[in-house]
Amino acid sequence: MYAANGVGLAAPQVGVNKNIFVMRTVESLEAGKDRGHIILINPSCQLNQDATYYDVEGCLSFPGIQGKVERSKELATVYTTPEDQLCQNTFLGLQARIFQHENDHLYGIMFIDKAEEFYQLKKR
Repeated sequence: MYAANGVGLAAPQVGVNKNIFVMRTVESLEAGKDRGHIILINPSCQLNQDATYYDVEGCLSFPGIQGKVERSKELATVYTTPEDQLCQNTFLGLQARIFQHENDHLYGIMFIDKAEEFYQLKKR
């Protein structure tokens, strides 16, 4: 995830059949830090369907492709940490988007299944 400048990675993406994913924190992204993440085990969420927005997403599973995806701006989450601590959290904006994207992977849903427009990234 860090080597590819990704913001999250779900276990099924790397061939592990577990209900777990890791996601970067917005604070680490905004500060330009190369480390800073949350590990979420058995995550669940309650979406706020009244507040959604479109933004462009990419995925480490589909390099070079991006798409415009509608996501909830806010969601309430419950998950377990690797230390077996049960956490309840509310994620907003980009953090909510990352959660939804990675959580979708746990159910075999890819961003390309939800995207309304696609964009090919130019090679450098």
